[in-house]
Amino acid sequence: MSEKCIVIPLLQMYTKEQLLNEYFEHFQKMITKCKCADHINDNPIELPSISVLHQQLTIILGDLMDFGFEHLKDDSTGSSRKLISFIQQNCLSDSPSSLFSILDILEKKYG
Repeated sequence: MSEKCIVIPLLQMYTKEQLLNEYFEHFQKMITKCKCADHINDNPIELPSISVLHQQLTIILGDLMDFGFEHLKDDSTGSSRKLISFIQQNCLSDSPSSLFSILDILEKKYG
């Protein structure tokens, strides 16, 4: 294995039993991210496509917006307003740097 391997430190820090039980998901993610010759082709985690990611984020952001609107009346700290404002400015706007604009560009390019 090469010096660039990010899996080796895990193998040194934890027992095989721990990695297969307690830290299994983390271990799989690290193998997926590792670019060394031994792991570059290993992909134990099925990564979502841009379309699936787009759908998942739409649902999550919709839930967050609903939560923000539901708590506007009893929000004395302004957190709900900040949440709604953040989503509107950074996720839903037409700005090229907004989350959904970026996803749309990625989907057109790679989808």
